[in-house]
Amino acid sequence: MSPLYEKKILEGLNEEQKKAVTHGEGPLLIVAGAGTGKTQVITRRIAYLIATKRARPEEILALTFTDKAALEMEERVDVLVPYGYTDFWICTFHAFGDRVLKENALEIGLSPDFQVLSVPEQVIFFREHLFEFPLSYYRPLGNPTRHIQAILTFISRAKDEDVTPEDYLSYVKRLEKKVRENPEDKELEEMFLKEREIALTYKKYQELLAREGKIDFGDQIVLTLKLFREHPLILKRYQRRFRYILIDEFQDTNYSQFQLVKLLAKEHRNITVVGDDDQCLPPGTLVKVRGGEKKIEEVRPGEEVVTAVGKGYTTYSRVLKVFKKKKKTRFLTFHTENGYKVEVTDNHKLFCFIPPVPSEKNLYYVYLMWRQDLGWRIGTTNDLAASLRLERSADRIVALRCFNSEREAKYFETLCSLKYGIPTVCFMKRDGLHICDELLKKLYRELDIDKGVRALANDLRVDLDAHHFSLDSINRGDKTRVKIHLEMCYRKNSFKSSRDEPLKNPSVLHRVFLQTSNEKIIEKLKSAKVPVTRAKKGIRVRITSSKLEEAGAIAEYLRRVTSGIVESKFSLGTLNVQHKPALVIPASNVLVGFYLPVLKNSKVIYDKVVKINEQVKEEIVYDLEVDRTHNFVANGVVVHNSIYKFRGAAISNILGFLDTYPDAHQIVLTRNYRSPQQILDCAYRLIQYNNPDRLEFKNKINKRLVTIKKDVGRVRFLHYDSVLSEAEGVAKLIKEKVEREDYRWSDFAILVRANDDAEPFLHALNMVGIPWRFSGNEGLYNQEEVRLLICFLKALVNPEDSVSLYYLAASEIYQMPLKDLTLCMNCAFRKNRSLFYVFSHLEELSDLNQELSPESKATVQRLLGELEDYLNKSVKLSTGEILYQFITRTGFLSRLTRNPSARNERKVRNIARFFELVQNSARVLKDDRAMQFVRYLDLLIQAGDNPAVAEAELETDAVNVLTIHKAKGLEFPVVIMVSLINQRFPSPFRREAIPLPDELIRDILPSGDFHRQEERRLFYVGLT
Repeated sequence: MSPLYEKKILEGLNEEQKKAVTHGEGPLLIVAGAGTGKTQVITRRIAYLIATKRARPEEILALTFTDKAALEMEERVDVLVPYGYTDFWICTFHAFGDRVLKENALEIGLSPDFQVLSVPEQVIFFREHLFEFPLSYYRPLGNPTRHIQAILTFISRAKDEDVTPEDYLSYVKRLEKKVRENPEDKELEEMFLKEREIALTYKKYQELLAREGKIDFGDQIVLTLKLFREHPLILKRYQRRFRYILIDEFQDTNYSQFQLVKLLAKEHRNITVVGDDDQCLPPGTLVKVRGGEKKIEEVRPGEEVVTAVGKGYTTYSRVLKVFKKKKKTRFLTFHTENGYKVEVTDNHKLFCFIPPVPSEKNLYYVYLMWRQDLGWRIGTTNDLAASLRLERSADRIVALRCFNSEREAKYFETLCSLKYGIPTVCFMKRDGLHICDELLKKLYRELDIDKGVRALANDLRVDLDAHHFSLDSINRGDKTRVKIHLEMCYRKNSFKSSRDEPLKNPSVLHRVFLQTSNEKIIEKLKSAKVPVTRAKKGIRVRITSSKLEEAGAIAEYLRRVTSGIVESKFSLGTLNVQHKPALVIPASNVLVGFYLPVLKNSKVIYDKVVKINEQVKEEIVYDLEVDRTHNFVANGVVVHNSIYKFRGAAISNILGFLDTYPDAHQIVLTRNYRSPQQILDCAYRLIQYNNPDRLEFKNKINKRLVTIKKDVGRVRFLHYDSVLSEAEGVAKLIKEKVEREDYRWSDFAILVRANDDAEPFLHALNMVGIPWRFSGNEGLYNQEEVRLLICFLKALVNPEDSVSLYYLAASEIYQMPLKDLTLCMNCAFRKNRSLFYVFSHLEELSDLNQELSPESKATVQRLLGELEDYLNKSVKLSTGEILYQFITRTGFLSRLTRNPSARNERKVRNIARFFELVQNSARVLKDDRAMQFVRYLDLLIQAGDNPAVAEAELETDAVNVLTIHKAKGLEFPVVIMVSLINQRFPSPFRREAIPLPDELIRDILPSGDFHRQEERRLFYVGLT
């Protein structure tokens, strides 16, 4: 091609983009921040490779993650290259695997016309073969299908990690050997039985799929890997074919996908990857500083504040940062026995001492108690520690509320137990207790208690991870418990100075400590390279650090390795001369009768909480980040500074790319074409909290984005007291901007964390007449026009289905008056007959016949006649043909198309979407007839299938409502991110129902708060 054409490809690119596009041979990592034109770089690199004759189109493989992104990339390349250049391999990972498998189906033991099961179809497939699987524990008699979704999720996770059934069975054999070596270890035996059950089920699932010529989405990757590994000739053919491989959104690849890419790129090593890794007090609070007190809003970075260092002593420490924000939230005011008073937000971390033996037992606590192998129960006590000790088999206890009488406490316990479905039955077997042993385990298997507990904790704003007592480590019989102690400002030796004045330059260390004699735990710790030392019984881990963030990350890592309980504490105050450890818990978990550390002269002592007031208000709030000790004195009470972070691991594939390809060239794109600088700076400040697990930190590069736009951006924080007022406020804001400023509806985007979060905002937009389109809107089967088609089919194949027949008769097609239709339904109910029977025997039902209008009688005759006609035709016609005749002969379709409107257009699109599903089902059904389709549809709905409704045309002037995942790569003049509250965004971390054993996880295990880092990256996407 001519130099002129080559010049045209590079036209408009900045220097970094040009370097990426024109890169020669060898691996290339392009670190592309948001809005830096990374898709343009990929597409122009493809065009450049063709223009410079480095590769033919068929020698280039470009992989991405969505069909939409692949189509967009293909269209861009098509515009850049001359006419006639075709046969590009631009597709998703799964589409690539599907194409390879179809080309080599016989070698992998598949038929070339194999079927790929969707997630609902997987559930149906599993249910159909349920009793062919070797299940026992995971197929409870009371609800045999209960664990199907969890098992399928587990299998998908195993395939993501490139774990085959053979790998899993080998792991089970190793477990079996350990069981034989340790016959007394009942916990190990139970784990072995569960793992064997899952491994054999995984193997059987794959055998059944192969027998019926089916695969699932995970197989499109793992079977392609298997094909390449077992057939070197086939692998060589594809390696030679693809001289250049390009991958977009590389940070989203899983382990299996990366292994596939490495195999393909092994010969030429021309691989290009593009990716991007990325609490408080009110004003007037008096802070104790060197030389006196200051209002918190007057404290500045660099000033020294009084801070606790342990055992009743204090010192001075520098303020590193001051945080300020306007916030509407719940404030708690704590009053102590000696007159101290402090007001904090309910999530602010406090130090709280709870006596193991209460000085008086006139307070009653309603609590939640947790046992590792069962879950939660609810109860009442006037001695939390004693109640936990009495149960012995339990692990920890969290108090919910405090009452002055046992009667009030018992009432609250009963109310919560019934309202949230939480058992009150004791864990420990004792005389007179009927529900114990296997019956107790059965009770917890049959009920979803965890869901109710989470709802209760959320309603009371109690943190379940912040317990009030937990029992120490144990390794006895079939019970193993590991307790990880995170101790702030730990110091073994006593201070020699008096407590009457602050210490000068004391050393500050934070310690993480655990001790265990369990051989499995010890083996895990050693495998994880954790330094251990011998103890009298077993081993101990003792690690100290001057940085609380580092100690916190170590504690979290140990928790993940051992599945232990982390307890954060600080022995900062004294009670009756003796120093006692206080827990680090949120203010919402501090109750009357507990103790807070207060400053008396220069000593820290504990003072009992006697009263707590709460108030929801909007206020400018402050917090301080204090060097080393992470605490300060507010209104005489020692409080934690809440601004410290537990680090976590980052995305291993992209962060490890340079480890895999040490000779890779690295290019960073930082010029942003989308957002104003103020917004970019705001996003950059946020994502810094993910250090050190980011490319910028690890690879020592600068990723701070610089805009080329001259617009002045604006970031506003809006606070509301409820989701309803927030939704109304957002709708009002949009309406005012469109009416008063030069905006269109389509200029606005409302970004939600999950599809379910959108409903109140869609409702609020409807209430003020604002048009919208929701890209994640599920519920196709619930749409009026689609429900009509489903009811027609159900009434056709089963006339005795009164609900479907009623809906059909009342629809806009037949329009039978509701009064007469109700009379018919009541008659059917009285006679214990179906509505169809009543319609068919009107002449015999003389009383009813006299009450119905002539129009209704005519409608009934028309309906019955048409149903009989369609039923006769359904023997020969396919489902789609019968449906088409129904909507055309009745005039339903013509009415929608004859009267154009946004509503009717949406209905037509949804009908077309439903016809697509009918057409797709024809490939699955052995006989494409209405009867078989209705049964298949019922199974899909039972499996949780409810596809998205048809999306409106992008040209339609409407507010865009979409999830942040779907917003990636899009841009809008005004973006509104909503529901930014705890448990919504950031969303709660949900553990896998059936976790993959750590030994089988090939990817780098996260060592810290990985979920919170992921939520932060997602928020960054929304901001930019």
